[in-house]
Amino acid sequence: VCERAARQALEAVPAGLRQLVGMHCLELERRRLTALLQEWLQLERSRGEFLVVHREQPVELQLAGLRLKLRVDRVDELADGGRLVIDYKSGSNKLKDWLGERPSQPQLPLYGIAANVQGLAFAEVRPRASRFLGLATTDAAPGVSTDIAKSVGRHAAATSFDTLLQAWRRDLTALAESFLAGDAQVDPLGSACQYCGLQALCR
Repeated sequence: VCERAARQALEAVPAGLRQLVGMHCLELERRRLTALLQEWLQLERSRGEFLVVHREQPVELQLAGLRLKLRVDRVDELADGGRLVIDYKSGSNKLKDWLGERPSQPQLPLYGIAANVQGLAFAEVRPRASRFLGLATTDAAPGVSTDIAKSVGRHAAATSFDTLLQAWRRDLTALAESFLAGDAQVDPLGSACQYCGLQALCR
């Protein structure tokens, strides 16, 4: 099954690009994808009962008059009826990226305040390092913590998932209001400066 899925994914690559890459590279990629998918499914098997109810689901949210269109990778329904929102990633992530007055990865917090969900999680699909990383009200998956206060630490004054949702709504609404007010001061997040070649223009 995993090998067939990997083949289908590569067959979806445009013919011109496949020809440019070459058959040997495509074969190596097929093997890599097959092994990665097998590893990920082993992690999924370690979870309790769940059902995938949405994939690539579009969601709209209004914040302070700002209309946002979101598309979430996956939504699972858990055994207790709660819902876990999952965002696939190929790299390493940190929960603090969701937190603070200016979260660097606000997509899942935005979905959290737009829908009735009981948990949010990154799904990091990486060779020999695949994992879930997230927060929830109930045991949703390995790596998804229910100890909200301990997990968010100094980055947010939240003791439960509900209070965390309230903090996200407050902080993200403030960002939307700032955007609509035309606030364009040069004030990048710290990590952004690592990848920008225009530091000399910053004041």
